[in-house]
Amino acid sequence: MLDGKTGSRIDDDMNYISTLRLAKHQEFFNKVSENLHQAGVDIECVETEGCKGVFEMPIKPTFGIQAADMAAELRTGLKEMASQKDFLVTFVTKLFEDTVGLAGHLNYSLWTLDGETPLLCDSSRPFGLSEIGEHWMAGVLDHIPALCALLAPTVNCRGLFERGDVNGVSASWGIDNRTCALRVKPEGSYGFYIEQRLISSANNPYISLAAIIAAGLDGIDRKLSLSPPVPTTKNAEDEANVPPGTKVIPKDFETALQCLKKDKVFCDVFGSDFIDAFTSIKMHEKQMLSTYCTEKCSDAYK
Repeated sequence: MLDGKTGSRIDDDMNYISTLRLAKHQEFFNKVSENLHQAGVDIECVETEGCKGVFEMPIKPTFGIQAADMAAELRTGLKEMASQKDFLVTFVTKLFEDTVGLAGHLNYSLWTLDGETPLLCDSSRPFGLSEIGEHWMAGVLDHIPALCALLAPTVNCRGLFERGDVNGVSASWGIDNRTCALRVKPEGSYGFYIEQRLISSANNPYISLAAIIAAGLDGIDRKLSLSPPVPTTKNAEDEANVPPGTKVIPKDFETALQCLKKDKVFCDVFGSDFIDAFTSIKMHEKQMLSTYCTEKCSDAYK
């Protein structure tokens, strides 16, 4: 969150989950939570992140596309309310060089159609994951190279995949391991839920939800086998800690877009027209950014 007049961050503190940092803006966030609740968006909590000027506002769980609706309403509503207080809220992934890339973690689980029975958990199986859960996660991991083009849809989002940002740099998973692309979170008698960590704060929640579902269902349809997890105490950024053959995240946006165009599942689900339009627009954005940066650098040396 920025000062709307100066463009500077509203604080230079990096104290994680600090009530002292939060107290400075308590009136604003109380009003945000109240207004969003009236709009049907339930905020679970508001907390400070370990990054200057960054706050986290998790949304309470809900079923289906309503989750994407709530994410979209939160972002728009937050920007509108911030502008009334001379604040500027941005979801740009990498706004300052001295900060990590801002993720937009998507937490989800699988349930029966009646919403009564969770489908990820089976205590009789290894790691407590059900057979459906393993196939689902294997599908998501199998499509990671193409998936990250949709979940991190701008050139700027590449800042999310820098080593040391604790968002994952490979198609790995682990039990409560923050360095993996998929972090499985045990919830006792409630079973499990999955945290999709390779996703930017700039993502489109509708596209992200559709893409993850398509990848997971493909894993179930093909009965894909899940690779071994990265141990909780190991860092998945170290290649020695991930299973051999683990797919890696494309290092540049153009490569990610090429992976997307070659992914038959996404081309079938979204349609070739969407994939062609999406990749064309993103390549145009990349070209425009490259031209802008070149001109700025040239001016600096005149």
